[in-house]
Amino acid sequence: MKFTTIGAVYLSKVYSALIAVLLIPFVIDEVGYEAYGLVGLFTVIQACLNILDVGVSGVLTRQSITSRTSKHKYQEFIKLFNKVIRVFIVISISVSVIGIVIANLYGTEWLKTGLDESSVVFCLSSMFCVFAIKYIQGPFKSILLSSEKHKLISAINFVYITLSQPFALLIIKNVSNDISSYFIVQIVAVSVASVLFVYFGGVYKRKVIETLPESTEEHEPSSSLKEVLYFAVQLSFLSVLWIAVNQSDKLVLTATMELKEYTFYSVAFSVTALLTVLSEPVSQLLQPRLTRLINDEKYDEYGSLFYKFFQVISVISVSLASFMFFHGERLLYIWSGDVFLSEKSFQYLPWIFAGSTFTVLSNFCFLFRYSTGQLGMHTKVYAAYSFLVIPSNVIIATLYLANGMAVFYAVTSTTLFFIWSGYNFVKYFSNGYKFFTHTLIPSISFSVLYFYIFSELISFPEKRFLQFSILTIQGVICVILLLTVQYLMSKKVHVRLNWRGSN
Repeated sequence: MKFTTIGAVYLSKVYSALIAVLLIPFVIDEVGYEAYGLVGLFTVIQACLNILDVGVSGVLTRQSITSRTSKHKYQEFIKLFNKVIRVFIVISISVSVIGIVIANLYGTEWLKTGLDESSVVFCLSSMFCVFAIKYIQGPFKSILLSSEKHKLISAINFVYITLSQPFALLIIKNVSNDISSYFIVQIVAVSVASVLFVYFGGVYKRKVIETLPESTEEHEPSSSLKEVLYFAVQLSFLSVLWIAVNQSDKLVLTATMELKEYTFYSVAFSVTALLTVLSEPVSQLLQPRLTRLINDEKYDEYGSLFYKFFQVISVISVSLASFMFFHGERLLYIWSGDVFLSEKSFQYLPWIFAGSTFTVLSNFCFLFRYSTGQLGMHTKVYAAYSFLVIPSNVIIATLYLANGMAVFYAVTSTTLFFIWSGYNFVKYFSNGYKFFTHTLIPSISFSVLYFYIFSELISFPEKRFLQFSILTIQGVICVILLLTVQYLMSKKVHVRLNWRGSN
């Protein structure tokens, strides 16, 4: 995997995350705490509606990769692809219509807010329309992902985030500070990105066909429809469960808390966008690459690549999580310049960030199961987990509100990772226990001790820039030290995938 490709993907994600997070205080200054609560709700609705993808994009990515043995086999895939597109268009139109109806009938009854009724209805309607337009991207993005066109995907994402964030801020600052203006810009931004994904997806779909050889067998073996559908059902079920687990608490909180109070919980979750810089590129890069390595039976290369990515992501994410416990409130103040916002959001931030860290690390278990095509047991485990967590989310969010949910999220995410990911790493990788003994546990121990010592020894100046500089230097030193140790230790650790194709 080329360093330039990895660099392009990470630069795009860093830009997206930093822009999204850094601009939040400026947007709040323009529209107010209560109106910004609608932006937090927008994130929740987008995540919930992702249920409608039901894992189809992931299936298309995998099928596009495994179908590239001949023109005949890939053309069969294209027939399936075209059918999926027609279904996506119907669903997209339905979401827009139903969303507008729901917004008009129930929008103001759902939210506890003093905002103008017509503005709330328009914003809620826009949220559904934005998703409907973005929904069409999925299949075409799968084509680009299966071709490992990561630089192109990153470029389109760069265009989208620039329009949806900095441009949106310019509009509400210089044209109209009504929250409705923010959502109008979101519709424009997602429309531009969708057109680009559809166009380039079509281009590379045709290019793949041109490069493939003709079939040399009269009846070329291929994955049966039953196998494809079975994998699709598993992936879709996982997608539904994942969204239900991660969004059920937020939906309950939007109904039980004042919209202004929910804003602080939403801001704390927004800071975890720093972790998307780590997790999303990993999925984008590793899903197609690991699938190819399995198909080519390159198990040594698979184990080496998998472990190296796990080392880097563990060190950075764990360091950030430890940092948030000791310096999170100060970081929020440096970022926002708002003491009230910092104090309120810090109630939730460390626990939410810790939970999100182990959610990111759990994604490695999913990537392993996805690439091998063995999602059966993964689905069963996550179903059992969801059966326990979803009703608990509703109860805790109702009784203990955001404080209880933040702690519960951290505990459940950590528990799931150590039990299920631990089982998979130890069973299917040689030296799998070293994911924990040589990487994760030392990283947690060192980073907690490191930031605790610095929090006790260092006094901070009044200027926010100097405070930020001190915190940045602390964090960078911690990560460099841990990565250096991991590099030296990895020379003595050989991780290989021990794969026999079983559940």
